[in-house]
Amino acid sequence: MFVSLSLREAGYTVFANADASGTFDPRAADLANARMRDAGVYVMPQFAVAADLQRDWRNAPGIPAFLNLLFKYVAFRGGPPPGGTVTDVT
Repeated sequence: MFVSLSLREAGYTVFANADASGTFDPRAADLANARMRDAGVYVMPQFAVAADLQRDWRNAPGIPAFLNLLFKYVAFRGGPPPGGTVTDVT
């Protein structure tokens, strides 16, 4: 949070991962995210940050690699597909 607030104060546009507050206390995380929002930081969920980094879905690594990354690091209801990876999205 300190880095985000400092960058905003310096005039930068800042995007922060709402799920990376560094605390296990939901109230503390909500307060930190609210403080960043109040300072003008764009607070986004983890999926939105990852999707934004992909930028162009037509180019490598593409949807299969992106989905495999999400299944590995993001908690989804139901978990990964059978076999554990995505190889074709046609």
